[in-house]
Amino acid sequence: MHLTEAGYSNLSLRVFRHSELTDIYLACTDAFEDYQFPVQFTLEEFRYKFMTRLQTRLELSAGVWHKEKLVAFTLVSCFEDQCYLSCLGVRKDWRRIGLSKKLLAFQEELVAHDDSNELILDVLGSNDVAVSVYEQAGYQIIRKLTTYSISRDIILKSQSFPHQIVPADHVPWEEVYAWRECELPFLNGRWVIRPGVTHDSVLSYRDEKGTGGVIVFDKHNGRIPLLMVRPDLRRQGLGKALLREAAQLILSKEVICFNIPEEASGINSFLSNMEFRKYFNQVEMKKSIC
Repeated sequence: MHLTEAGYSNLSLRVFRHSELTDIYLACTDAFEDYQFPVQFTLEEFRYKFMTRLQTRLELSAGVWHKEKLVAFTLVSCFEDQCYLSCLGVRKDWRRIGLSKKLLAFQEELVAHDDSNELILDVLGSNDVAVSVYEQAGYQIIRKLTTYSISRDIILKSQSFPHQIVPADHVPWEEVYAWRECELPFLNGRWVIRPGVTHDSVLSYRDEKGTGGVIVFDKHNGRIPLLMVRPDLRRQGLGKALLREAAQLILSKEVICFNIPEEASGINSFLSNMEFRKYFNQVEMKKSIC
């Protein structure tokens, strides 16, 4: 549809076509060039992250176009009755004219028509402007998150108790999910362990009771969305052993444990004791879509 309000001349708003991924990539690179953590993906890495890993649904994602140039966009993934807004960006030359609010409202309509009940997103806690925009649109902060990082070499030099850590052919995800200290963030919880998903790497430890620990990681960028140890095996060095085995396979210089909930005192304390440093803070926000 064409945006007819004053200030929106020659702008149109519509859902994406699958042939427009390169346009989205170029717009994303420009929109986040001055961001605290700039987008530094190649096109293939971008395709892998958003289309393969996050399973972005372009038919539920939208863009604002000025003639043939994409100037603002949203990217959305869905799981059951929840949708995750993985990205909302506006090119630098098109900011401060209300395009974010227009896009967000349109995005919510798309989600509602898809029979989803909630739209979830993450935003940097230090980005007061973005947090305010979402709050004004009806989003509520549901948890505060911390992302930690550490040099891969530090983990490799650490001592750990001997545990037989092996690649996981099958993991009882529902059982593992029940070990959590608190409700997990969307990307670290149900999205990570949803049935049928494949990961770059999953390692696990098993004993006579079954699975005792699991670590999920991306060997290319060092990100760890999930590190879980069965409650009766905690404080025995298993978490450190899982990290060390994963670090041997990780190709990046940094290992990153992301989106750790503030209320998960056990894992926060564990990472601090391992000399992980706080990398950045985010808030997870949610809105019910009726």
